[in-house]
Amino acid sequence: MKKYLSIVLIIAVSTFIVCFFLYKATHSGRISHESNTSEILFTSDVSDDAFEVCTIGINGKNLKELLTINKGNLCHTDVNTDQTTVDYIKNNLDRFKDAFTRQLCVFSKNLYAYSTPIEESDIKTSAEGKGVSGGGYYKGVFLCNVETNKTVQIDRDLTHRLPSSLFSQDGSLFVSSLSFSHDGKFLFLCSLNYLSIFSTEQMKFTGIFHIDVGRMRNVDRVLNNLYFAGGTDASNVFEFDIEKEELKPLTNSPESTFSVTPDDKNLVFIETHLDGKSDLGILNLENGTLKRIDYPKGGEIAGFVSDSKHLILKRYHVISVNFSKLDIYLLDLNTLKEQKIYAEYVE
Repeated sequence: MKKYLSIVLIIAVSTFIVCFFLYKATHSGRISHESNTSEILFTSDVSDDAFEVCTIGINGKNLKELLTINKGNLCHTDVNTDQTTVDYIKNNLDRFKDAFTRQLCVFSKNLYAYSTPIEESDIKTSAEGKGVSGGGYYKGVFLCNVETNKTVQIDRDLTHRLPSSLFSQDGSLFVSSLSFSHDGKFLFLCSLNYLSIFSTEQMKFTGIFHIDVGRMRNVDRVLNNLYFAGGTDASNVFEFDIEKEELKPLTNSPESTFSVTPDDKNLVFIETHLDGKSDLGILNLENGTLKRIDYPKGGEIAGFVSDSKHLILKRYHVISVNFSKLDIYLLDLNTLKEQKIYAEYVE
């Protein structure tokens, strides 16, 4: 009997000691349960004719070159994605190779949308003529689901809902910008001063707005507000209330761009001024508070992607006439502290 009591006592004491140290370790931070490191997807020039699609962890580790793409006439080499989209592209590279060669292409998880270059017959030759004048226009909007391998041309549904002057002779819509909302629920088509909203869940257009801002692009949505960059002589970030149809500028600079964090709480924007100086602002969409970071001249911010806690900044530093340096930084949105996670020299 004493023998069994001794065994029970030893087990009880041992269990207590293990539990005690686990408790102390857990509450003193000695045991940390790290989730999988998030990654960003970005592109890196490897020559005048080609670039690589790469991923890197936000801790600066696990740099991977996924594939090399011939540039051709490609103009969109920045891919702004959330973690789900990054994972999906990595696991389905063969399905996305065609997408990366498109001149105007945007991504959202298993979907991508693209438009095709205009033809010579689409260029307006007189004030009364049909077509578009100036550069930066494409025509037709094609939505591809890589799961089903089906592609549909969705702009045809707007034929009788938009002015006929916005369509080419073959019935395709002229567009200057495409963008998915950060949650992937909406695809936005910008055509001159018209902004059309396509629901990827309902597979139909749910709204068309005439907004007096030229060159609208990079559209996103939070609740009943649209956010976009736009302007002809200058490019600023705007807020558009869908219900009231009210427009409000959020920035005032020659060049601005922005990103909404996945949790809908912050809008992060960059203002670039005439002297080359760039400022970064973080606007809290819940309470309207604004934080700013002023960057010195010469450290141009080239672009960024974000999650709900971090911002990925791409900054160019001019080294000499022939060389510049591209650095990628991780910025904490709460502390506004940054750390370099990647660097390369660009000729």
